[in-house]
Amino acid sequence: MRKKHVTVAMSGGVDSSLCAYILKKKGYDVQGITMHLCPGTDHVQRAKKATDILQIPHRVIDIREQFKKKVIDYFCSEYISGVTPNPCLRCNRFIKFGLLMDNIWAQGGYFATGHYAKIVYDRKNSMYKLQRGRDIKKEQSYVLHMLNQKQLAHILLPLGDLTKDQIKKKARQLKLPIRDNDESQDICFVKNESYNDFIQREVKDFKSQPGNIVMSDGKIVGEHKGRIFYTVGQRKGLGIAYKVPLFVLGYNEKDNSIIVGVEKELLADTFEISDVFFTHPGYNKNSFNANIKIRYHHDASKALVTALSKGRFLVKFFKAQKAITPGQGAVFYKRNTVLGGGIITKICK
Repeated sequence: MRKKHVTVAMSGGVDSSLCAYILKKKGYDVQGITMHLCPGTDHVQRAKKATDILQIPHRVIDIREQFKKKVIDYFCSEYISGVTPNPCLRCNRFIKFGLLMDNIWAQGGYFATGHYAKIVYDRKNSMYKLQRGRDIKKEQSYVLHMLNQKQLAHILLPLGDLTKDQIKKKARQLKLPIRDNDESQDICFVKNESYNDFIQREVKDFKSQPGNIVMSDGKIVGEHKGRIFYTVGQRKGLGIAYKVPLFVLGYNEKDNSIIVGVEKELLADTFEISDVFFTHPGYNKNSFNANIKIRYHHDASKALVTALSKGRFLVKFFKAQKAITPGQGAVFYKRNTVLGGGIITKICK
């Protein structure tokens, strides 16, 4: 029988390298592909070294221009407007499982990545389910919530049942490129500089402006050095001596102020989301209960999800949560299965 062809997205890291190794060992006809996304080719060189060791073909696709437009420019504009974006979600939607996967589909075969998540086929309901990976510390189903049924049918995630320690051990045995700090970074394009410096370099007409730090009642308690230095929920680095710890609650774009308050003021139970996708089509309905995760390292909590309009939903937690942040993803789960998710746009208090 002819081998099934699979193209593996190889970043030069240990996870994608082991992904390629596992699939080759299973008998797939494996090819590696590396995206050239931003200046610097170290990851391309490491990916090439891995494919040489594994003895599989490798090609590089240059999509720096598209990456800048869809991810970097978005990241900068959102931060400037006072939102805290998750560029990994944006990249997965438009680049990795958008442009790259479309390129691979044109050639036929499967697409594979080194994400710690699982795809299982539910024969009873004739659908694919995206599920949490085995390694609780590393599992990445949160950043894949935008995948649809057509995509899930053509994606392989061979690391879903493995742990990071198992991956590193096998990589050392195979003498694959591995670094002491070989972890995926959400902001892969911001290196050795602050977000502020990066944004001011990318957006020539933007200069970070200082402003007042105010309490939720309007009392001025300090001065900030530019709001892109601060994120909702931040405690350290405010430079304020106060009788109790203060946290960033949000921003006032009109007067360029940062709003701070005591920890309990970070709690909220209701928010709106947009750009909602349903990995599980059965939940694309007016109202349903789910466990909601509001950032990558958040423990999902039970909530009611209600449709507002096309692509917009209202989420109401049964128990108030801390530091719900516009720009971050809100992902719906039922036990270990991803139902879908969207981007937080507004906190309702």
